[in-house]
Amino acid sequence: MSCLCADCANTSRCACDKGRDRRGGPCNRCNWDIGNSFARDERVELHPATDRWMMGDRYGEVAHFDALRGTVRVRLDKSGRTLPFAANLVKAI
Repeated sequence: MSCLCADCANTSRCACDKGRDRRGGPCNRCNWDIGNSFARDERVELHPATDRWMMGDRYGEVAHFDALRGTVRVRLDKSGRTLPFAANLVKAI
């Protein structure tokens, strides 16, 4: 996830206060740093568009969060498997 905002495109943490990219949409880096951080063992729900959600594996716990890659490894309740998901497909509950 790369930020298109001119103020924070080349920084590891967002320095932008406006939260908008050059096209007027939300700044991915800003939203990432503020809204999508996960703690280990935090309860999460998968997005309904994922195959695992449709198979009944809807809830789990965070096993690992990689902010640089934008991935969350989730230990799923129903199957017991630990699988990686994009952070925008996982919601804290």
